[in-house]
Amino acid sequence: MGGITWGTLTATLAAPFVFLLPGWALLNLVLPPESFEKERRPDVGAWLALAAGLTLALTPVVLLFLHLLKLKTGTGIVLATLVVSAALIIWRRGPIWRNRLRQPGSWHQKLDWLDAPTLALALVMVLIVGVRLWVVRGINTGFWGDSYLHTMITRLILDNGGLFESWQPYAPLQTLTYHFGFHSNVALFQ
Repeated sequence: MGGITWGTLTATLAAPFVFLLPGWALLNLVLPPESFEKERRPDVGAWLALAAGLTLALTPVVLLFLHLLKLKTGTGIVLATLVVSAALIIWRRGPIWRNRLRQPGSWHQKLDWLDAPTLALALVMVLIVGVRLWVVRGINTGFWGDSYLHTMITRLILDNGGLFESWQPYAPLQTLTYHFGFHSNVALFQ
C-alpha cells in the first residue's frame, strides 16, 4: 500500500478550484447584486453546494455542445475557463470585498460569514475527503464490475478531446449511447 503522493495532494488541492469556480462565477452572473448583501446572501454551505452543483451539471452539457460544434477541449480550455471564472468572480464581488475591508471594525466583524456552523462544515468536509482518500490509497483500479467501462469512457473522452463516436482501440463500436455525465466530470478533473 502506497502513501499519499505529490500527485494526489496536488489533485486534492486543485479539486475545489476545478469544481467550484465555474459554478461560483455563474452564480455571480445570474444573481442580482443585492443578493450579496449580508441580510440576503445564502450561507457559505448553500453557496458552495450551489456552485458545485452548477459546475457538475453544466460540464456534460458543455461537452455535448462542444461535440455538436465539432470543437475539441483540453487542458488549455479548462485552465482558461478557471481563469475567466476567477476574473468574473473578482469583477463581480471585488467591490463588495473592498468595501467590507474598508469598513471600520475588527477582522472578526469583517469575517462574519466564518461562523461556527461554517467551520464545522469545513471540518466535516476535510475529514470526509481525508478518510475517502486514505481508504483508496494505493488502489490502482476500482473494485466494481463496471470500473473498466468507466475508465475506458473517461480515457476516450480525454484522448478525443471531448465526446467520441469510435471506441477504438478498446472496442469495435461506432457510437456513444452510454450516459457520460460522470465521465465528463472525471475528465474535467484530469
